[in-house]
Amino acid sequence: MHRRRGLRYLRVVVSDPTRVYLKVPYRVSEATALEFLRQQGAWVLQAMARLPVPEPLVDFLARQGWVSGGGRSWKVVLGERGGRAGFIQEEANGILHIRTNPALPIERQLLRVLREFAAAVIPPRVFALAEPHGLRPTKITVRDQRRRWGACTNRSTLSLNWRLILLPPALHDHILFHELAHLRHLDHSVAFWNFLQELDPQTRRHDRALTRISSGLMGLGT
Repeated sequence: MHRRRGLRYLRVVVSDPTRVYLKVPYRVSEATALEFLRQQGAWVLQAMARLPVPEPLVDFLARQGWVSGGGRSWKVVLGERGGRAGFIQEEANGILHIRTNPALPIERQLLRVLREFAAAVIPPRVFALAEPHGLRPTKITVRDQRRRWGACTNRSTLSLNWRLILLPPALHDHILFHELAHLRHLDHSVAFWNFLQELDPQTRRHDRALTRISSGLMGLGT
C-alpha cells in the first residue's frame, strides 16, 4: 500500500505476477482502501494471470552468460561451494565467478550475489563517468526498483537499479549518463536532452534498444 499526496482516486497496479500495488490518496482510510482492493480481486487475478512469468535468474545467466560493470562485460561462471554464496572477479580475464551453496535455494542466493556485485561496481562507474564533465552526485544508492532504471533527486542523490548489470555495457553507461544529466537539468526539457546527447552521442540508438529489452529484464529477480 502506497499513500500519496495529490492522488485523487484509489488505484490498483499489477506490476508482475507476484506483486500488487495499492495506491491510496492521503486521506483515505486503510479500511476503505482494503475494501476497494477486495472488490477488485477478480480483476487482479485476471491481470496477474496475463503477465508473463519472470525467467529464473539461473536460467537467464546460463542463457546470456555475462553481466556488465565498470564499462565492460564479465563472463559469468557458476559454481558451488559450502557456506555463504559470493563472487570473485578475475580482472585479467574478465570473469565473474559466482559460487552458491547447493544446500540452499539457488535463486535467492543469485539475487543476493548479483545485488552485491551491482553495489560494488555501479557507484565507482558513476564517478568515473561524472568526473570529466564536472558532475558531482552527493550520494549513490543501488536499489531494487521495479519500474525504472534510475532516479535523481534535487539533492543530487542518484538511485540506481541493480539490474543495470544485466544490460550491455553501452546501455548500462547510457542509464548512468541519463541520471547524471539530471544533476544539471532535473526535468526532461530540451536542454536536458541536448546535454545528454553531449554525454552520450548514441542516446537515440541506446533509448530504442532499452525500449526493446527493458520489460523483460525488470521482471528478473522478483
